[in-house]
Amino acid sequence: MSHRKRPARSSGGSSLAKAPPRTQVKQLPTWKKAIFGLMVSFVLLVALELVLALAGVKVARFEQDPYVGFSRKVPHFVPDTGAAEAGTLVTAENKRRVLNLQRFAAGKPKNTYRIFCLGGSTTYGHPYTDPTSFCGWLRAMLPKADPSRRWELINGGGISYASYREALLMEELIAYQPDLFIVLSAHNEFLEERTYAAIKSVPEFWRSVNTAAARTHLYSAMKVGLERFRSDRGGSLNSSTNFLSENPDAILDRTIGPQSYHRDENRQRDIVEHYRFNLSRMVDMARSVGAKVIFVSPASNLRSCSPFKSEHRTGLAAAERGQWENLVRQALDARQRQNFQEALKFIEQASVIDNRYAELHYLRGHTLWDLERYAEAKVAFVRARDEDVCPLRALSSLIDATREVATTRGVPFVDLEKILEDRSLQHIPGDDWFLDHVHPTTEGHRQLALELMNVMTRQSILQPVAAWNEAAQREVKQAVESSLTPKDQAVALVTLAKVLAWSGKAEDAYRVSIRAAQLLPDDASVQFELGKNAAHIGRRDDAIRNLRRAVELHPKFVEALSLLGTKLMESGENEESLRYCRQAVELRPDDPLLLINLGEILRRRGQTAEALASFENALRISPNYAEAHNNLGWVLKDLGRHTEALEHFRQAVRLRPGAVTPMLGLAWLLAAHPEQSSRRPQEAVRLGEQLAEMSAYRNWMSLDTLAVAYAADGRFAEAVKIEEKALDLVQAASPPDASAVRQRLDLFRQGNPFVEPIAKPTTK
Repeated sequence: MSHRKRPARSSGGSSLAKAPPRTQVKQLPTWKKAIFGLMVSFVLLVALELVLALAGVKVARFEQDPYVGFSRKVPHFVPDTGAAEAGTLVTAENKRRVLNLQRFAAGKPKNTYRIFCLGGSTTYGHPYTDPTSFCGWLRAMLPKADPSRRWELINGGGISYASYREALLMEELIAYQPDLFIVLSAHNEFLEERTYAAIKSVPEFWRSVNTAAARTHLYSAMKVGLERFRSDRGGSLNSSTNFLSENPDAILDRTIGPQSYHRDENRQRDIVEHYRFNLSRMVDMARSVGAKVIFVSPASNLRSCSPFKSEHRTGLAAAERGQWENLVRQALDARQRQNFQEALKFIEQASVIDNRYAELHYLRGHTLWDLERYAEAKVAFVRARDEDVCPLRALSSLIDATREVATTRGVPFVDLEKILEDRSLQHIPGDDWFLDHVHPTTEGHRQLALELMNVMTRQSILQPVAAWNEAAQREVKQAVESSLTPKDQAVALVTLAKVLAWSGKAEDAYRVSIRAAQLLPDDASVQFELGKNAAHIGRRDDAIRNLRRAVELHPKFVEALSLLGTKLMESGENEESLRYCRQAVELRPDDPLLLINLGEILRRRGQTAEALASFENALRISPNYAEAHNNLGWVLKDLGRHTEALEHFRQAVRLRPGAVTPMLGLAWLLAAHPEQSSRRPQEAVRLGEQLAEMSAYRNWMSLDTLAVAYAADGRFAEAVKIEEKALDLVQAASPPDASAVRQRLDLFRQGNPFVEPIAKPTTK
């Protein structure tokens, strides 16, 4: 077959010249291109890192806390303008409420070994101060044990400080040439509100990548630039971070006792993980400047401290709860008869129904103790601590985390738990070694200091001389303890009583304040504390006697005058009570608390218009004062101004979560408001059930309110059952109120709700 050549295309009779053949270029495989690109990128990044390093951009020496931030960094230690020597630092004025007053040179003197002690109130030395803390004991003992160098001990323990605040303080202190950090943490991890949704939403892989990137100059430069960009526009780098106040904002400072705490196991795990992160971060910070770290395990009072709040297991039915309560009552009765074996039988039966109630484990611990089954008793006491839903003592998971971080990071670990267990009755720490729930006695601090010195010796930090023996130790002990005057001890006990009252342990606070008054009987503040705590537990006559004594010792003691007035009012001494409260207000006219106390006396005397004015004045001075909203709400309710009262109760509950009185008012009006459009029966039921739970179904007002809420929601059978129990309780607690409760019970039996009558306001 013949092939003919295709004629060349022509245009206008001319032909195109043939293009020369192209040179063939060999194409690289895709994977080689990728490797080549990565190598070029790596070289460029290395070059950029070198340029930024030469430009003075510093890399982060340790990871920042991704869980929480601070709106601003106010230093804990500032230049001391009144010091004789330049360069002296002192505890900042605004930090002295939570830190000991400490002074040290910004530049470390020659031949000085500088130790910073960090932690919460245990490190602080509470309820005493620095000299009898383990830091103070080290300051007294180290020069005697090893005089070859100058020892400098700086106490950085902060009252209510959790690990994230301690880490922030360490971030400041590493600039001052530290040699050693001693860290005793974990008791305060649950004190402040935090959420973890933002950090948990980031996958672990990306968090690891971010941590690695944070070690580069490029990351640091980009972060600084972004922070400046956001700052110029009034923004923050990470709006999802928990920004905390400069000083601790404890939940218990904003609530009435531990009621606002509830079991939340997911949150508990998050807090333990955050704690573990902070310990590791502190190790990184210390090592970034060549300093060593020693961790001390937290220890707590197991035998002599009941749980702060117990909560039943989820899903416990009403019938089961009734059976559980009956078994516990039988156990208590058996203990009263000293039949401990029978008591244990009832406790075990109750545990089968609900084994999450912390107080039941505490009761089991004491029963086993009485049966001399000490090993089992210790297990029960530990379980009581770990089931406490208001964990003001370090949980076992936090103690384990401390030990784990110490082990994995190669940090020396001092087991304070074991130190005190070895010296306690039957190896279960109680009030023989603790002043309260977590604060050791001064001797406990001394024993910890001695063990720290043993660790420092093994680490070749300390080289004790031969003269450092038991006699020398006794000499130091006598010198430190003799420096404590009766006034020092009384003040410490008053401080301790305040903490116990703050955490809801009123009986313990009263007993401690009695000891303070025995040491310092002619001190007005001690007498006031004793009177206040007597009032908290219902010992009105004792309270009046102690408060009168406080006023005799200090006639212008405003708080004593006001509290004395309220207690006299309760005892029927109306004229005298009004006189004392008016005197307090005259001395301090802009104090909203005093105005509230005066207003309450006026209200009870029937002087409604004056009472209303006093409460409104308190609210004008302090618009976010929960108690002012609460008291104003009750006056407005009495006047028939239910809608206004409802709003004030709502504000009080918002501002003071867990406060019983405004919750009662709010639940009541949500169920019984005369205007149907203002009623919210289901919300009233929720609040009523919470109130009943908080009182363990033993307060008639809480049950009465719950019954009214059930009836408003059409649940009359439940309303009848609860109101019957309320009637039983009110007949013993407040007989004059029994008639009204009985009338409501009749309504519920007839299938009718209770509604507040429409009343004409008598005053504005």
